[in-house]
Parts: sequence; structure tokens; C-alpha cells
Amino acid sequence: MRSLKLLKPVLRKLNKTHYSWISQRVKDQTSKLTLLQRQLLTNLDPVTARLEHEERSKWQMLIAAEEKFYRQKSRVLWHHLGDRDTKFYHKTVIQRAHCNHIHFLKTENDVVIGAFEDIKAHSVDFFASTLGSTSLPESPCSVGQIQDLLPFRCSDLQCCYLKRKVAEVEIKNTLFAMPLDKSPGPDGYSIEFFRSSWRLKFKDEPDINFNDWKDDKGFWSNMLRKNRKVNLFMIRTKLLHKCNKWTYVDMVRLVYMCVIHGFLVAKDSRVFIPHEYIRLVMDFEKMRMYPWGLHAYDELLASILKARKDLHLKNSYVLDGFSYAFQIWVMEAIPDIDSMGELFPFISATGNNDVVVSTEFYRENEKKDERVGRIVTLLNAKQDWTEFVWEVEALPPTLELSDS
Repeated sequence: MRSLKLLKPVLRKLNKTHYSWISQRVKDQTSKLTLLQRQLLTNLDPVTARLEHEERSKWQMLIAAEEKFYRQKSRVLWHHLGDRDTKFYHKTVIQRAHCNHIHFLKTENDVVIGAFEDIKAHSVDFFASTLGSTSLPESPCSVGQIQDLLPFRCSDLQCCYLKRKVAEVEIKNTLFAMPLDKSPGPDGYSIEFFRSSWRLKFKDEPDINFNDWKDDKGFWSNMLRKNRKVNLFMIRTKLLHKCNKWTYVDMVRLVYMCVIHGFLVAKDSRVFIPHEYIRLVMDFEKMRMYPWGLHAYDELLASILKARKDLHLKNSYVLDGFSYAFQIWVMEAIPDIDSMGELFPFISATGNNDVVVSTEFYRENEKKDERVGRIVTLLNAKQDWTEFVWEVEALPPTLELSDS
């Protein structure tokens, strides 16, 4: 149910964007299609023919959506496929709305009540007086007295059958036996939605509070409790020399923080780590269940919008959600991206498209790779990558790629 509730705003936005005022959309699309068809009759042009084909497909989609909309409203089950009967639909919808509407009520004294609020208040008072009310915590009638009123008894087999767990195949058979054009239920979803998305079902996510955390008196708990800030630069220069005195769990959390902030979300080393991430690593189970892929994607979109907005103010930018290595590869593998402006497709400290080779980035026991050295040499030589042939090493025949 939680997943369906989260899906509702998305579907509501989709419906509002593409299918709101469906009848008016059909009229506008019909006019557009008619104009293109008239142009084709006077001048047979391939471009116009292609546009007519595209607009006709869109028109057919809209009239199908309009037909489903009015079919649900009218509740006509014997509707002929392909026969729109739009006037009939409108008349049936108006008739149903007129029949189901309560125009007025009469009281015991034959007083006519027509106002909406008065009708509601009178209805509540009527059923309250009819059904009565009690202040007793439980009914004074015993189970035996109620059983005397109902002589029928289910057999033991029937009782077991009623108490058994409903099988998934029974739910599917019942759902697929229902008409597609039935009106949506209380949850707002139609039978057609469940049948079309049946293969996409998944186990419902548990209702987890990702912001909740347990204080274990460790380093990261103190960070949260005292509202302190930390970034990857501080971890590299200060905390790595002190973490050997921490608990084993806090050291594991440190590794997770570096992976999440530096690689997964790919933030700069001097950007402070949000407390949201620290709260997540306090519970490894919640951290594994968190949708990190969606979060990294949102970070990427936000950074793209920010870079596009401020691109005229500076000559370089960084995209969050992608590691630097991946950004460098994208810039090199897709030369056409240079048409977006003056971009620096590799790490540059001066802005002159030079590759940084500095002792600041050197680490102990670091192994040199000749292939990386050759690429750096080519970059410094302003290599044209548009027609560059990359060397590819084939995998051994016994080696298989697998996600496991």
C-alpha cells in the first residue's frame, strides 16, 4: 500500500500533463490533423505525410483515452468496440449524476431541506437516532444469545477454508475476471491498471524512518548529537590518523561514508557530508535499503541544472552524482559534447587543458600504469579523439561476466 500511495502523485501529474481536459485535447488534435490532411490533398509532400502520420497516431491515442474516460463515467458495459458514441456518453453521464444527486430532503414535519450543509446534518441526525448510541465499552449480549439468532453453522471444513491464507493465484484469477472498464476503487486505481502492471509487482517496502538513529556514544553519534561538520578532506588529513582508536563499527561507518560521499554521490572533498548520510550509516540495514541510485540520479540532475544556469559566469563546472573518473571518460568518449561550450575534459588546475601531475595526489605504494602514462602524454599533446582507435583486450574464454 505504501508503494501505491507514493505512486499516486506521479500518476496524477502524468494524467494532468498529458490527459487533462481530454475532450478539448481531442478537438484541438482533430483540427490539427484535418489541416495536415487538407495540405496533403493539395500538395503531396513527404515531410507533411510524416507529420500527418505522427499527428494521426497522437489523435488515435487521445480518442482512445477519451473513450475510456467516458466509458467509466457512464458505466455502459455493452459498449461496442470502436464506436465512440460521444453524445450518448455525455447524456448517460449527466443522467447518472442527476439520479445520484440528492436535491432535497423532507423532515418528519414535512419541512424541505435544500442546503447542502443542512442535508448533511439532517442525514447524520437521522441515522444516529435510528441506530442509537451507547456508552457501554462492550455489548451486554453474550455470544450464545447472538448464536440463537443465527441458527446456521459452518462446518469444520468450511471454517478452515475461510480461515486459510488466500493464494496469489486466487487473487490473480479474480482480478483478471473483472471487466477492464470498471470505475476505480477507493484506492483510486482501476482494474486495467492492475492487470497491465501485474508483472511489475514487487514486495512492498517496509515503512522505515530513515532519519531515526540510535546513539551508541561513538564518534559518529557525537557528530550528530553535537551537530558537527566533517568532509572528506578532514577525514583524509585528520581522522585517518585517529580512527584506529575507534570502535570497529565506527571504522566501518567511516569507509561507508567515504564510498557514499566520494564515489557514489561524487561530491568534492571539501563539501561537508550531510547529516542525512551519517544517520543512514548508523544502521547498516537501513543504509542498504536506501535508494542510493535514485538519490545519486537526483544529485546529478540538480548539478546539471545548476551548471547550465551558471555556465555563462564561469568556464568550468563539476557534475555531482558522477565520479571524476567517469566524467573524464565521458568527455573523451563523446567529442561532440564540446559543442556545448568550452569544456575541460580532464582534471585541469589552470584552465589551459593541462593534466595535473602533482605530488599532492601521490600516495605511498602507488603503482604506475604505463597505459595511463600514454593517455596523459596524448592529452598533453592535444590528441584528436574523434578517430582514435582504442585497444581492447578480449576476456579469456573461461571468464564470464556476472552480477554475482
